[in-house]
Amino acid sequence: MDEFLDLFSDLLSTVNKFHEYAELKKYTVAEVAKHNSRESIWVIIDGRVYDLTRYVDKHPGGHLMIENMAGKDCLGTDAFANYHTARVYKHMLPPMLIGEAGTLASVLLG
Repeated sequence: MDEFLDLFSDLLSTVNKFHEYAELKKYTVAEVAKHNSRESIWVIIDGRVYDLTRYVDKHPGGHLMIENMAGKDCLGTDAFANYHTARVYKHMLPPMLIGEAGTLASVLLG
């Protein structure tokens, strides 16, 4: 049983490392800005793009906090960093990560 748990732990670690270092899709700020409604909420945090659509009703601060940031760069307003702990960065954001924010040139050139 211990061997199985060790193997499973190693597998999870490998998957997490792959996800962390895998090439992320790049989105322009303009593309992110289009996702600014309750039906599609994308935000930029630390240069990464997150889809918060399914989380909006679960947010402890209420849905308006997330809806008001839809389509925007949260770091630019300090709206995210001032109210969230490292735990949120490490555990809650990764499952919602969909890509990186880039310039139009970086998106087109891939």
